[in-house]
Amino acid sequence: MASSFWGRDLLSRFSRKQVGVRKTIRLRPQLETLEDRITPTDNAVVGIFAGSGLWRGAPVVDWTQIDTYTAQSVAADSAGDVVGIFAGNGVWRWASKFNWTQIDTYTPQSVAVDAAGNVVGIFAGSGVWRWTLSTGKWTLLDTYAPQSIAVDAAGDVAGIFAGSGVWRWTVATGNWTLLDTYVPQSIAVDAAGDIVGIFAGSGVWRWAVATSNWTLLDTYVPQSIAVDAAGDVVGIFTDAGIWRWAMATGDWTQINSSTPLSVAVAAPEKL
Repeated sequence: MASSFWGRDLLSRFSRKQVGVRKTIRLRPQLETLEDRITPTDNAVVGIFAGSGLWRGAPVVDWTQIDTYTAQSVAADSAGDVVGIFAGNGVWRWASKFNWTQIDTYTPQSVAVDAAGNVVGIFAGSGVWRWTLSTGKWTLLDTYAPQSIAVDAAGDVAGIFAGSGVWRWTVATGNWTLLDTYVPQSIAVDAAGDIVGIFAGSGVWRWAVATSNWTLLDTYVPQSIAVDAAGDVVGIFTDAGIWRWAMATGDWTQINSSTPLSVAVAAPEKL
């Protein structure tokens, strides 16, 4: 993998890049779990806090509770609707300041949501399935079950397969295609279909559709990431908060000093 950016001292950047960040955060609970997904519309962070429910933290402001129920994991679509998994109780949607509504009793291991609000889920031993908003039913996409998935704007699925690399399942062909044999810890997909991955000990890299190659974005390794439509990366650093790596500057800027375990992004007007 060829480097296009040199890493700089992250701690020094942390100290000089705290733009508009509140120094006191009233609520600092720990997130239970959260899918690394981001929607292409805005930058409001949605998080699950164990025992406390669903919260929103827009950049440089405190967290605001939007629901008391605590899902195992969530993902958000481009309209800002939140889809959550509840153990033993199925998949639910929280939308537009209304209550959770059950969309299916089946409980996948993890989910991603496409721009249209359709849900893609991994079921152990069964493969990857899509729940379609228009029909309210699951359809089998493929019997292979990746360890992690992300969905692009077209509805194509990127998946990590341990020991095999990153693959893409496309709506047009209904088949998986190998993109690269490198295996990141986790991935996110931007609107163009480019993949951003975390590699332990190596940093954050982007695999571009145009070149079919990985390019190093930064040598520092966040715990989890999300990517917006412009290709900017939102990452969590232990005990350092939520930061954004901007494509234009090639640098990290802190957007909130509270440190969740993972992030998703939704349109704030829906929250």
